[in-house]
Amino acid sequence: MMDFIQKATTEFGIDAGAAKSAAGGILNMVKDNADKADFGSLMDKMPDLKSVMTGGAGAGGGVGGLLGKVGGMLGGGAGSALSVAGVFEKSGLSMDKAGGFVSMPFGWIKGKVGGDLVGRLLGSVPQLKSLID
Repeated sequence: MMDFIQKATTEFGIDAGAAKSAAGGILNMVKDNADKADFGSLMDKMPDLKSVMTGGAGAGGGVGGLLGKVGGMLGGGAGSALSVAGVFEKSGLSMDKAGGFVSMPFGWIKGKVGGDLVGRLLGSVPQLKSLID
């Protein structure tokens, strides 16, 4: 995962903390919405992702978690969209970079675990999937 973090810092002009925070926030969103067996399979195949998730935007609440809860009261789609925005806002990344950023870790993960699993995981958070389609 550190390879991805380093690549993200170069490509997006952000520091490692922001890259880790955004990647962790995205992974935590997937964890919260994905089929537990699918997410468990990902963690079994890539246990190093846990280190990124513990400090990610949205982990343990924060802006992403709060926006997600507020958005959840408005309806599932709104909650996820607000959570995506919260993850990037907390990480200091602008939404115009969101699609490129989201595609990087999932492209990297896809190379490690396969496209079927990644497709199912991304399908659990349509707002993330729509950023890279």
